[in-house]
Amino acid sequence: MKLLIEAVLLLLLVYITAGSLFSVLFHGRGLLRVDGATAGAGWFFRCLITPGIILFWPLLARQWFQRATPNRPRVDETLSTETLGRLHRWGWYLILFLVPLILATALLVRPPMRTVPSFPSGLESPVHP
Repeated sequence: MKLLIEAVLLLLLVYITAGSLFSVLFHGRGLLRVDGATAGAGWFFRCLITPGIILFWPLLARQWFQRATPNRPRVDETLSTETLGRLHRWGWYLILFLVPLILATALLVRPPMRTVPSFPSGLESPVHP
């Protein structure tokens, strides 16, 4: 079980590292290509969206690659309010499923707690009046 947890954590580390490297490149070149409305956005906005870029880097990489491909018709792909609501709802379902699963796994694989030895009855600390 410990080996499985270490493997999952290693994969998570690799994913986050790849996302961090991608975010540096994406801020430099890809952000304007994927979303032209970000032109002139300041550093606060870029700091604000960086965790999302790191998390969703495969999707953004695909978008960036599709927009950079020549001879591809440029269609502005906007999502409807219903589609965004459905995606948001599925995101919450995923969070509601994953958080208890992660907590239960952590409780199951944690090392046993050491008990603190108690004082024998004759060696208890004196109580000051």
